[in-house]
Amino acid sequence: MSYKAIIVKLNNVREHSNADKLQLATVCGNQVIVGLDSKEGDVGVFFDVDGQLTKPFLMMMNLYRNAESNKDKNKSGMFDDNGRVRAQQFRGERSEGFWLPISTVQKVFKKTPTEEGSEFSLIGDIVICQKYINPNTLNKQSSQKSSKKIANEMFHQHFDTAQFGRNSNKIGVDDVVVITEKTHGTSQRVSNCKIPLETKWYHKLFNVEPKSVWKDMIGTRRVILDDKKLKSDDGWHSSEFRVAASSQFLGNLKKGETVYYEVVGYETDGKAIMGSHSNSKMKGHLDKDAYKEFLETYGDTTVFSYGCAEKEHKVFVYRITLTNEDGYSVDLSWDAVKERCDKLGVNYATELWKGTPSSLVVNTAISTDVSANFNEFVKNISEGKTKTGHNLMEGVCLRVEKGITPLILKEKNFEFKCLEGIIKDNSEYIDAEESQ
Repeated sequence: MSYKAIIVKLNNVREHSNADKLQLATVCGNQVIVGLDSKEGDVGVFFDVDGQLTKPFLMMMNLYRNAESNKDKNKSGMFDDNGRVRAQQFRGERSEGFWLPISTVQKVFKKTPTEEGSEFSLIGDIVICQKYINPNTLNKQSSQKSSKKIANEMFHQHFDTAQFGRNSNKIGVDDVVVITEKTHGTSQRVSNCKIPLETKWYHKLFNVEPKSVWKDMIGTRRVILDDKKLKSDDGWHSSEFRVAASSQFLGNLKKGETVYYEVVGYETDGKAIMGSHSNSKMKGHLDKDAYKEFLETYGDTTVFSYGCAEKEHKVFVYRITLTNEDGYSVDLSWDAVKERCDKLGVNYATELWKGTPSSLVVNTAISTDVSANFNEFVKNISEGKTKTGHNLMEGVCLRVEKGITPLILKEKNFEFKCLEGIIKDNSEYIDAEESQ
């Protein structure tokens, strides 16, 4: 997913519950911590959690915690050397992003965009932010760049899912929204595609198309796995596991049908798909009471098992398309996805809510504004435990039928964002989704 800063105004500026020199505000649906000089409607630059501010930006803006790394050695900020924007609690209040007044940025970067809603990762020719990818994953990406990848114009990748907070304005108050649970596993796709047989010299000479066959193909998020890879592995999960996760689709798909799904639980050898993670380091991201409650709820270790027994996995379909031989693709509606999954005998993403923002009962304690109430509702429904297996929920996806391709947005659970940040700090961790 591309990562960019955005120009936004502060909303709902209010007192911090436990810090006299700080305030709270809402930006893109996220709670941020700002200074006492910030006020309602102030324009600034916002950076989402899981982003990374670059070394030139951190240094020139004096944002490093270690003052020796800043341009002004007498000033220090709040960022570690890696420049990550983290989700964490500060004196009992959540911090879900980083906001800077635009005037502060313009003092250093004269060409800073000023129009509200502008998204950017460069100011002039200087890269100021990017998605954080840990070093081990970057090394894996580099090692795979030289590998030959097969392609098929009928077998599309799933598009990147945008963040709800930044795009909530795209949902009308009377749009029908389906909210489903976002599971934490490995992405996979399978499709029945038209595959041309080997091209001979005379096909090009006489402008004749080679013969083709319709064949099921398996893919990860970005890579199509050819027969050779499936005879070994895809670098992450065994071929046995990938085929097993596709077994209910293989031989049962319509021509041009592509199914996108998440695979959770365990591989066939008993290895947890997303590993196991100690919850002890959550202590540095949550306050004392919240940390204690987290351990009481989820225990000392998090394994995203979703109720699976060892060596068992589950599949959750979230999207199905029909694509013709020219690559033109149309999405099935959510109701049609569920009906198709029922016929295939597979699970679809757990539906948590369906309705319109205007159908929600207005909670006047929050706001009389329908959109504000809906945003709060989405935040609340994304928290807590998953509905399948009682794991920590990753978050939710919102789907609105918009033309031939639905609008799909995501909202992550705050505690999951904290844990995900900790996981990525592990020097041995490799993000399979980003590296393939």
